[in-house]
Amino acid sequence: MLVYAAGGMAAGRVTGGILDSTQQGESTAIGYTLGVGIEQMIADGVTMFGEANYVDLGTLTFGTNDLTEDYDGIGDFSTVKLGLNFKF
Repeated sequence: MLVYAAGGMAAGRVTGGILDSTQQGESTAIGYTLGVGIEQMIADGVTMFGEANYVDLGTLTFGTNDLTEDYDGIGDFSTVKLGLNFKF
């Protein structure tokens, strides 16, 4: 059994707002990711795993209100992965 932790840099690009208006825009952000996981061998050359990750890209700014006020989004989310690995 393998138990592990991971961390690193994350980057993402988000598009949002109202189509064809000043409220539509794009945002690219750089943040961090942290995660934990476990992997277990279940047969020769076959492992199963589970992993959970948290990603924080900070505040995502896209679009404006009459060019005076930015619209912001929250750039954090979590992911969960479950799977099998086959070694050849």
